[in-house]
Amino acid sequence: MDRKDLSPYLALLFRWVLGIIFIYASINKILYPDLFAKAVANYQLLPNEMINIFAIILPWLEFLTGAGLILGIWVKPCAIWISFLLFIFSLALSISLFRGLNISCGCFEFTRETKIIGVTTIVRDISLFLIALYVAFFDKKLLSIR
Repeated sequence: MDRKDLSPYLALLFRWVLGIIFIYASINKILYPDLFAKAVANYQLLPNEMINIFAIILPWLEFLTGAGLILGIWVKPCAIWISFLLFIFSLALSISLFRGLNISCGCFEFTRETKIIGVTTIVRDISLFLIALYVAFFDKKLLSIR
């Protein structure tokens, strides 16, 4: 079996991993939008008027794109959206780290998260960004709802 034969299976694995990560990341944000809004505000990147709407829309976008990847519905658009989100997340983390902000990333369980943003958080998001791009370009819709 050569590399071309493996790429659809690797894309399927990556698709499921990304889907699970994004659904998991969305759950607490959906359940506690007020706490997520505080985490977003800590980045000091959005105008105050946009923080609440962002804190409501982003978790649902994460949930829907994650579900789309797992189910194989609109895989390419979902993977592209996730790539875009991960690029923005990496940029926001980098800016905040450069500015010396001592904040929690607000990525997953922000209700009890004590991890402070750092280089490892940025590396994680860039790695996931590359995985999402792989899915966008190499997914062959194995085990997809068509």
